Amino acid sequence: MRIIYRKNALSIICISYTLVSLFIIISEMVLQGSSPTHLNLLMGLVFTLVSIGILSLHHLLDRFSPLMMIIIQYSFGIIAVVLLTFLLGFLEPLHPDAYKDMIRSFSSLYSIGAIIYYFNLRLEIKRQNAALDDIERYKADQ
Repeated sequence: MRIIYRKNALSIICISYTLVSLFIIISEMVLQGSSPTHLNLLMGLVFTLVSIGILSLHHLLDRFSPLMMIIIQYSFGIIAVVLLTFLLGFLEPLHPDAYKDMIRSFSSLYSIGAIIYYFNLRLEIKRQNAALDDIERYKADQ
């Protein structure tokens, strides 16, 4: 049975690469101790999870305009980043510009993800509207 197809190959590559990278990072941290590079890579994963989690909750904000929805989601993301950075300060000493750098890192990642997400969402809405129009035309012809 074939489980890797052309449509899901990129997703499988990304997932596999992430799992391998996490294994390498965690094994190096266990064997050699943690370094700022390891923590930066893990924070990149955390920021990705936060971004995806926030974007996936857009359906809870349907009553707001799209712009307000994006602003609310981004605000929740920034709050999560500041909170995570604060908590990380208990594990490692923070650089004086840590909060600024973390917010910049999150913002760039979130912006790219939000653009892709909302572009695909818009395409899906257009497809669904076209399908509804086809159904209405079919009913009208009957």
